Amino acid sequence: MKRLWIAGCVVVLAAAAATGCGSKTPQDLLTEAEEVAQGGDVEGALEIAKKVKDMPLDEVNYGLVRMLLGKYYIYNNDFEAARKEFQEIYSRFRVDNPNPVLAKQARDASVNLVYGWLYQANEPEKAWAQVQETSATLSSTSTFSRDLSRMASEVLYTMKRYDEAFQEVIGLLRTETDPSSTLDLLDRAAVIRLGEERWDEAAQVYLDFAKTNPDRYLLAEMNLRAGLSYPEDTASEEVKAKRDGFLRQAQDLFRSIRAGETDPDAQSQLYVRESTAAWAQGDKVFAEDCLTSVTQRLAVNPDIRGIALLGLAQFKLAEEEYDAALGLYRQLQREFPKFQEQATQGIVYVNRKVAEKAVLGAKGKEGESPSQPQTPLPPASEALAAPASGGSPAASLPVQAEPAASAPTARPNAGAGN
Repeated sequence: MKRLWIAGCVVVLAAAAATGCGSKTPQDLLTEAEEVAQGGDVEGALEIAKKVKDMPLDEVNYGLVRMLLGKYYIYNNDFEAARKEFQEIYSRFRVDNPNPVLAKQARDASVNLVYGWLYQANEPEKAWAQVQETSATLSSTSTFSRDLSRMASEVLYTMKRYDEAFQEVIGLLRTETDPSSTLDLLDRAAVIRLGEERWDEAAQVYLDFAKTNPDRYLLAEMNLRAGLSYPEDTASEEVKAKRDGFLRQAQDLFRSIRAGETDPDAQSQLYVRESTAAWAQGDKVFAEDCLTSVTQRLAVNPDIRGIALLGLAQFKLAEEEYDAALGLYRQLQREFPKFQEQATQGIVYVNRKVAEKAVLGAKGKEGESPSQPQTPLPPASEALAAPASGGSPAASLPVQAEPAASAPTARPNAGAGN
């Protein structure tokens, strides 16, 4: 599947420069466009955003409208149209713009151009050229330089320049202090080794980190990801034994830690992780029961319940239960505002898969239906420390508001929208 990624598409307009289209302001219209898109009507959202583009706007709002149009074109699988929108923002404002708002818009546009060339157009050389061009205009001290290094590693990986990609990630890991970013980088390093089918080395990325950071919860998480580094559909008994061994250790550790917890949020977070280990071992009923129980605990932090619901949707998607997945994404959209972007992407993706299946017709019955991930890895916990009882679970469960910079997880095809 092609990844969906969009940076800088939050609709927060500055004061409207002018009104138009009746009594509606640009703010009103773009809010309406987002609501229409979230309902699955991408074409309708595009028409509204196009009206706004033709209105008198200041530079900031002009950039936001073009970025939003690019997002809708991506949802519509039309990268060429999206590219024109992003290129306009990037060329007009430039990443070194002295106005920080315009500079951020240009950088977001550059991110989208890189990922568009990489995942939509399948032209990694052009993605690499975009990375280099953007990098040449930034100082080495720019915080965006780290984002560029992350993108560079992904582009190099796609170009099969594995050692260069790995070194980019290792360089970032040496200076990273943020826990969720560290986990993201560990995943990137493991994925690069997976690209060469070096399963043991991919797993070792996690195990080495666990050795230098002794903690039971961290050890469980690293064992989980080490297990998922090995292929599920292998004929090798040795490889299968390694995979199952790490996954069992992870599930046992999560269960043991959960048994000693009294805080409902911490328990729920551990249930979510345990469900992933169970699913990967083929115990899908238990995995779904775990997540369902978390979603029904109304006293639990909504971030955790939202993540559990997202995980359920991904499980259903992996089983090609499209109606069930669609219902779960819609529930996520209705009940958990923080997950609007993931829910909308999921709805668009499911609708696309349903349409593809209808077109395939008899071919789908012959086993030619689109492939699905073998073991979804819900983004259930980005923390590198145990969930703290009495603390803020949300702090240990960061959720990316924008999917543009999301890295592949420990399995390259894990989860929807990745």
